[in-house]
Amino acid sequence: MTAPRVVRLSPQDNVVIAIDAVAAGAPAAGTSARERIPRGHKMAIEPIGEGAPVRKFGQVIGFAARGIGPGEWVHEHNVTLHDFARDYRIGEEAKNDEVLPPELRATFEGYVRPGGRTGTRNYIGVLTSVNCSASVAKFIAEEINRSGVLNDYPGIDGAVAFVHGTGCGLAAYGEGFDVLRRTQWDYATHPNLGAAVMVGLGCEVFQIDRMKEEYGLVEGDHFQTMTIQATGGTKKTVAEGVERIKAMLPVAARAKRETRPASEIVLALQCGGSDGYSGITANPALGVASDLLVKHGGTTVLAETPEIYGAEHLLTRRAVNRSVGEKLVERIKWWEEYTARNGGEMNNNPSPGNKGGRAHDHSGEVARRRRQGRRLEPARGLRIRRARQGEGLRVHGHARLRPGVRDRAGGGRLERDVFHHRARLGVRLQADAVGQARHHDRHLQSYERRHGHQLRGHSRRRSGRR
Repeated sequence: MTAPRVVRLSPQDNVVIAIDAVAAGAPAAGTSARERIPRGHKMAIEPIGEGAPVRKFGQVIGFAARGIGPGEWVHEHNVTLHDFARDYRIGEEAKNDEVLPPELRATFEGYVRPGGRTGTRNYIGVLTSVNCSASVAKFIAEEINRSGVLNDYPGIDGAVAFVHGTGCGLAAYGEGFDVLRRTQWDYATHPNLGAAVMVGLGCEVFQIDRMKEEYGLVEGDHFQTMTIQATGGTKKTVAEGVERIKAMLPVAARAKRETRPASEIVLALQCGGSDGYSGITANPALGVASDLLVKHGGTTVLAETPEIYGAEHLLTRRAVNRSVGEKLVERIKWWEEYTARNGGEMNNNPSPGNKGGRAHDHSGEVARRRRQGRRLEPARGLRIRRARQGEGLRVHGHARLRPGVRDRAGGGRLERDVFHHRARLGVRLQADAVGQARHHDRHLQSYERRHGHQLRGHSRRRSGRR
């Protein structure tokens, strides 16, 4: 019988990863499994005393809650997490990005926008100032996508509703409001949008007129706003929004792709659905892709501060300067204080699916594994910069996005109704046509029951326009 495959990621590791499920008693890595080791899980290959560090990637990922013998399954039941000393050595490993001269850089076909940024898609955005207008925005986008009107505009990729769960019930000043305002402005001017309509309720704290005044936004062929209360209710607002977008389509369709340098690409990285192999497969691959883009002058961005907890010392060593490194440490300290104050833990970001049937790792490790796996191998020349959420980027190369208060207050987990970093800063807006239609199907059914809105034979599935 063929021996089960395992992999030791570093000579310093005291665990191996089961590529194949290891049956109890089966030989592996110079020892025998004392119990079944599920595929993707860890098995000890040497004695680990109680309180001793568990090492994977050559890094501490947790501590033995009790003595662990060779061949034992290493998981949540016998691994714990607590703080430990880390040598930040800020900037010691920072190197200049290896950037090719302009004449050797790759190019892509993109849309050059009036503000100077370049997009990779040409969507129509339906924005919301408050959660109260979320359903209306979804109805507008769905009707545009399924009505067939886009068939006359093949250069437009579709309509996308960007909704969130705030906008009212928050202070009119402060970090939370400022993050929402900056993010909304960045949506309204996003290079992947050929035009946008913003829909509000009318009485919310986040007033559209205030945002327009503060950012100097002027309504025209590419940007318009409306409120449900001023328009006369849900049904009238949906109809008015559809008509406004129809009028915008000829203008948005004028945009044509042209050859642009890869240095104008901004790629945002967002974790999700991690399994037991993400840290040794997908994450390093994304690291290589990031390095390749940076080599051609482009920019990559990583968010979610809790995801790097325990591995932040690997990033501070590559910080572009001391100020950036210290700010990253300050964010980690903020999280530690926040979780202590609220009775939480720094390892509560991964879901039960991540920890059990998918990621197969101690919860505290998942955050570290993702970041370490992405950066230990491919990004040797990484130089970390820092940017604030909703503020856009003023640098090129590898950057970290500091999460805003909504992200932090959510315990590090990006809620479904919070703006996605990748949509705001990424190369493309993540618009899964069929998936969105299915997700909102029950809302549309409710809307039709209330308002008699019939879609006149059109399928509930969008046309597959990408």
